[in-house]
Amino acid sequence: FFFLMIRRPPRSTQSRSSAASDVYKRQGINAEYMGEELLRRDTRIADLEKSLAEVQPKLEALQTENQRLRDRVNALEEQIRKKEDEIKGVEEIRRRAAINDERLKLILEERDLLKEETKEVSELEERNADLEEELNELNRRYMENYNAMKTLKTANTELEGLVVSLKQQIADLQAKASAEQPKKPGKK
Repeated sequence: FFFLMIRRPPRSTQSRSSAASDVYKRQGINAEYMGEELLRRDTRIADLEKSLAEVQPKLEALQTENQRLRDRVNALEEQIRKKEDEIKGVEEIRRRAAINDERLKLILEERDLLKEETKEVSELEERNADLEEELNELNRRYMENYNAMKTLKTANTELEGLVVSLKQQIADLQAKASAEQPKKPGKK
């Protein structure tokens, strides 16, 4: 931009009046030049305003597009954050799944141990049942033997009574036979 300036005469000039008149003469030439320059400037401003008017809708469209793209970028960033959260969630699920796999492995090992212990318990219960049957059989035999012994004792007692009775009868018979036996003569 050009500004209308009034020049002062140089200080080194000796005569003020001659220097001032030269300046004023030059200002006349400068005014004519300045008028042309102002006309050119106004034309240039008009051209720039016209260009600005043409560019303004494009600029506004670009600003609108820029805002739309920023909104889209923000939306995509939000989607990325959500996906990252989902990935973190999946990683957490995988971590928990790994822990659950380890727990399941331990549970299966415990189950196998319990199966073995259950098998051993079943075998012990079968052995115990066999031993109980043997014990019951021994108790039955014992009772049979006990009852047989009681019967034998009773029979023995009866036999002892019979033996005593028979001995008594024999003694009685021997005594009776001795009493009935004739006395032999000649012997004194």
